[in-house]
Amino acid sequence: MVQQNGHYRPITNQNHMSDAIHSSLPLWSHADEELAAASARIDGEEELGMVSEDDITESIVRKMCSLLEKRILANQEARTKFPDQPTKFMDSEVELQETLESMQILSANPNLYGVLAAQSRPLHLLIGLLSHDNTDISVNVVDLLHSLLEPTGLKDADPGAVGPLLDFFFSNQLVQLLTQNLARLDESVRDEAEGVHTTLGIIESLLDIRPEMAVTIAQQGIYAWLLRRIQRRQFDKNKLYVSEVLSILLQLDDANKTRLGDMDGIDVLLQQLAVYKRHDPSTREEAEMMYNLFDCLCSTLMLATNKDKFLKGEGVQLMNLMLRERHAARDCALKVLDYAMSVVVPTEGGGAFLLSEGEAAAAANCNKFVEVLGLRTIFPLFMHSPQAKGKSLPGPTSAEMEEHIISIVAALLRQCTGQFLQRVLAKFTENEHEKVDRLVELHFQYHDRVTKANAKIESLRQVRRRRTYFSEELEEIVELKRMDSGLLSLQLIDVSLLDIAVNGQPSVSTLRLDSQEVTASLHSAFLLQLRISLFICKLLKWYW
Repeated sequence: MVQQNGHYRPITNQNHMSDAIHSSLPLWSHADEELAAASARIDGEEELGMVSEDDITESIVRKMCSLLEKRILANQEARTKFPDQPTKFMDSEVELQETLESMQILSANPNLYGVLAAQSRPLHLLIGLLSHDNTDISVNVVDLLHSLLEPTGLKDADPGAVGPLLDFFFSNQLVQLLTQNLARLDESVRDEAEGVHTTLGIIESLLDIRPEMAVTIAQQGIYAWLLRRIQRRQFDKNKLYVSEVLSILLQLDDANKTRLGDMDGIDVLLQQLAVYKRHDPSTREEAEMMYNLFDCLCSTLMLATNKDKFLKGEGVQLMNLMLRERHAARDCALKVLDYAMSVVVPTEGGGAFLLSEGEAAAAANCNKFVEVLGLRTIFPLFMHSPQAKGKSLPGPTSAEMEEHIISIVAALLRQCTGQFLQRVLAKFTENEHEKVDRLVELHFQYHDRVTKANAKIESLRQVRRRRTYFSEELEEIVELKRMDSGLLSLQLIDVSLLDIAVNGQPSVSTLRLDSQEVTASLHSAFLLQLRISLFICKLLKWYW
């Protein structure tokens, strides 16, 4: 037994253990006899450690739980009697660890989890071990829980068997106990660092199995711990995993987005990302963490209140600097600015939805972007779409970056006010209206893509008419194809052209946008309505 970090670690080598006992216990005490008797009562169940996966039955589950309870109580008794004599409770600690390790085999048959859930007293004692004085024991518990909660096995199992065990863990504040254990683990010790990583795996598994519990999980302390842990300067695999879990929590529920904003989490994310303003990540894993943090920031910016916090935290300035530096962070900075400045937010499937309550916050970010000379950085990218850094990196593709740029330009034209709008419009008169020409070029590019997609969609509709039983699945495919073809970007381009025609210099409309070829291809009922509305605005301007 060695003392380390305020607690004692059992000696796992049996020869050394025997030497330690004989050297420190020259006399056999009455208390030792009691412990030996307790150990003998347990020895009759040693064969449980030899059980194979195929041998797992309801009876075996009950016996393992009974053995676990006995060994936990034996260890508690030994520690109570000899709190200052580690050699007296060392054997019971080793036996407890062996039992915890042997119980991992229960994960081979999740259909028996209902039987396991019925063993409430052993389970209560099990999760109580997360606060055991010896962190080696708590790490063993974490390993056992991780194996029991492996998502693949649980999803294939009978929900009626798995549900009671999950209900037990949630009702007994498992996440809170795990978080408290995380706070005391020392990551400079390799085993405890692995314990942190495994604990994060448990949180991820719970979110995967019960995504509807994301808010409950966040409320049990893990959110605050994640934000503290992500601020450590040194990169390691645990910091990467923290970024992944944080990203999942934010994607699953708006309440978690609000919570992060209330906890100054946006400032934390901006501080962590500021490192990559002038430096690229040194490894692929670090690059993945950086992209996760950008995703976290984008998720939070789907709420109007967080757009305002982003503005106050000088997020617009930071993203603009990243665009200038042209490092790996630039690609993701485009996505963040899109979310911060737009009220039309792109979704994962290529679609979008409108955030009407975010108009004021988006407008403030747009005005700030112009104020910090962001037009000097965005329009060169608009004229020549940037290329992705490489297929080996997990960042946005070239097509995605182009779509973000289109959305940012549309947001500037739609959201900017007063002198800031005039500065944006003036950009479209420079160099013989080259930026208008670029918009028209993009219009035809995306119009061709959407037209081809519509032709394929019509073929699918023909199939649907012949196979009516397949209609729902085909309808989903139809919508995905329309969005993947760039329909949202086409609509934003056309709205931008119309904004320029109404609000810009007369030369723009006369020289560039009045051609029959351009106006004829401004299509769809949505755009027709916009054209009529903007034409009315033009007439009103003439009368004014």
